[in-house]
Amino acid sequence: MEGVSYQRFPRIKIREVKDDFMKFELRDTDASIANALRRIMIAEVPTIAIDLVEIEVNSSVLNDEFISHRLGLVPLTSERAMSMRFSRDCDACDGDGQCEYCSVEFYLRVKCLTDQTLDVTSKDLLSSDHTVVPVDYSDVSSGFDSNSTNKGIIIVKLRRGQELRLRAIARKGIGKDHAKWSPAATVTFMYEPEIYINEDMMETLSLQEKTELVDSSPTKVFGIDPESKQVIVVEPEAYTYDDEVLKKAEAMGKPGLIEIHAKEDSFIFTVETTGAVKASQLVLNAIEILRQKLDAVRLSDDTVEADDQFGELGAHMRGGNRGLEIGGKFVKFTAIGVYLEESAIPFLKAKWKGKSSEEMTDSVVFSRDIVTENKQLSEAVLESIIGKHGVYPAAKCSLAERISELFEKSNGEASVCEKTVIEQSLLENTILNHLDVHTNDDEALTKAESTGKPGLIEIHAKEDYLISTVESTGAIKASHLIVNAIEVLKQKFDAVRLSDDTVDCGCRRSVWSVEGTYVRRVKPHWQFELRLLKLLIKLHGISDSHLSLDYYKKTCPSVEGIVRKEMECVCLSDPHNAALILRLHFHDCFVQGCDGSILLDDTVTLKGEKNAPNNKNALKGFKIIDRIKNRIESECPGIVSCADILTIAARDAVVLVGGPYWDVPVGRKDSKTAGYELTDTNLPTADEGLISIISKFISQGLSVTDMVALSGAHTIGKARCVNFRNRIYGDFKMTTSMMNPISSSYLSKLKSLCPPIGSESLDNNETSMDNVTPNLFDNSYYHVLLKGEGLINSDQELYSSFLAIQTKKIVEKYAENTIAFFEQFAESMVKMGNITNSKTYVNGEVRKSCRFVNT
Repeated sequence: MEGVSYQRFPRIKIREVKDDFMKFELRDTDASIANALRRIMIAEVPTIAIDLVEIEVNSSVLNDEFISHRLGLVPLTSERAMSMRFSRDCDACDGDGQCEYCSVEFYLRVKCLTDQTLDVTSKDLLSSDHTVVPVDYSDVSSGFDSNSTNKGIIIVKLRRGQELRLRAIARKGIGKDHAKWSPAATVTFMYEPEIYINEDMMETLSLQEKTELVDSSPTKVFGIDPESKQVIVVEPEAYTYDDEVLKKAEAMGKPGLIEIHAKEDSFIFTVETTGAVKASQLVLNAIEILRQKLDAVRLSDDTVEADDQFGELGAHMRGGNRGLEIGGKFVKFTAIGVYLEESAIPFLKAKWKGKSSEEMTDSVVFSRDIVTENKQLSEAVLESIIGKHGVYPAAKCSLAERISELFEKSNGEASVCEKTVIEQSLLENTILNHLDVHTNDDEALTKAESTGKPGLIEIHAKEDYLISTVESTGAIKASHLIVNAIEVLKQKFDAVRLSDDTVDCGCRRSVWSVEGTYVRRVKPHWQFELRLLKLLIKLHGISDSHLSLDYYKKTCPSVEGIVRKEMECVCLSDPHNAALILRLHFHDCFVQGCDGSILLDDTVTLKGEKNAPNNKNALKGFKIIDRIKNRIESECPGIVSCADILTIAARDAVVLVGGPYWDVPVGRKDSKTAGYELTDTNLPTADEGLISIISKFISQGLSVTDMVALSGAHTIGKARCVNFRNRIYGDFKMTTSMMNPISSSYLSKLKSLCPPIGSESLDNNETSMDNVTPNLFDNSYYHVLLKGEGLINSDQELYSSFLAIQTKKIVEKYAENTIAFFEQFAESMVKMGNITNSKTYVNGEVRKSCRFVNT
């Protein structure tokens, strides 16, 4: 189809950014996309707000409902919102909406004990989660700023003896459901104006005329240059598309003196938030949601068939089919995919009792299957529901045969044709699926009740199922109109998929800094990769079916709190401890699965993995796990496995040094064996080639993308001299960019730390793999690779190898986009943590001590 090309990539340029305000340009797109982005920011970016209030005591002058309403409108910090579950979808609490995965609990306990009026404000709300608090909360450790005049949002005033005690539950939601969840105070956009001044005509005006022209602009778009005395554009964005200036020019007899046009592909956005999320984060989340929406509706080319007489859209979305039904200029498409037989239309008209051909439309609506027990009930129900329309099923028999059977059979015995429909249904039931002619009237329900069959039929509206009618002017056929519209929409979708390199931001650090948590997503265009992963999982016996988020909910609900508290202690004392735990988890999972085998000490009958060549002197942090295990055993003896403790601790380690949060499925068992021999074959080495490393990740059921993302853990890691000696005395200078040559002082420092000829003591000298922010989990590691300064060969191979066609692009993406890295890292960590050994689950145990199997 010939049409407008939308092959440009939209570009974003940041003009101004603050915590609660952002101004940016969106270019190379059209108004539909700009408005979609605005609507998503207002109504579909999730935040957290109080949704349930339980009043225990309220002796104030305000009633319970009024206080609840005020609490609901208190904005809460919502960096966690993208990773939280919607309460309606949470399986951990069976939709109750009061568990740690989908809610945050608040308490308020206030009583006035003096004669002075007591202001109860949002500062009095105590949160169960320090990351979700009222937005005016300035410091987690010290509370509200004592010097600030802002003491919180007023909730109620109490006099002596009055008291307010309540419990509140905050949940994730979107502004479309209720305004309290809208993160945006204002979101506006305008076309970027293009203003042209005819200099030749302007020269003919006197200074007084120029002044009058400038003053005619109510928004002061124009000014006069004090030196040249020429009219200039001083505030083009102040122009509000009024025509006062143009009228003034015409009144002067100078039409065309000024021309003002709107750039149809360029928009200026102004975003102001309520404080629930930062303005920059609001824009990023909105773009991500828009991308997910576009991914969900992308229709592939092979789903469209069109000819002069019939157009059928057989798009497979959400596992269902789509069909197009043609009747002259009228088209109806539904969610069922059955081919419409043209010969059936007159047959259906003739068969429909009491209806003339003139009263019938050419549109036919159909059902996936109809199973009926008797003719009378069938006719009564069908006639009351479908009125003028005919119904036929997606059966193997023809439409004419099926209708004939429905209305002309003389007994309740199913025919051969009907049996093809009822193979998976019971004969005694009447099933009417997807009858899109129903108009929410209750005639069918009334008829069923009158036959003594209440509840025989239930009719509900499907929120994700839309029926559209199209009537054309006759310029083109209705079917062609839809096919063409879908093609144009596809082009827009292709164009609007905002690649990370389309962002032009002079203040990149403030815009792309990540302080929240991110949810794991699976996008439609990853489906092939996921199918491949499932195949690998099947081949390698990897299964996570026994893992769940609420495995310890009843037996040891405090396990995550204990691990978090202990990890806070060790990471605050030394941030490098986070890297130690993360490395232990990786080395554990890559050898016979995440089974805690890395923690086992050598015994007479068991050779542990700790002293294998690839692990010796490289692993630390065992005492940290021992300490956590002892704490948990004192509260929940014999319940929590060491493998689960290590997995949870690795997650908390990342979070505590600035990385993303993710939910950890638990339920692992501790192995009774160790894989000493497998460490050499399964674990990547510092000097290993790219292809070999990829094969090791693939063998664990992890993809190339997972490999690059998980390598990002080296942003907080250290390497021993023995692992980077070959690198700094080999090709280190060769991989560095000509534009960014390696610092001679940095290379000298590395060589002084690691001389060319080593000893056991020198071999164990360590240095950070990310020399920029070694104690912060960020994307600096990838910037190091871009400069060619990766400390170990296997890291730099991701970017500099001549085989790094795919990995190089991923490295560049993560270097540019911290959010993309964090999201994928969280997803990949879950996948790696789910690598389990079926034998361990069947024959495993929960160790009393992580260092030894139970006796």
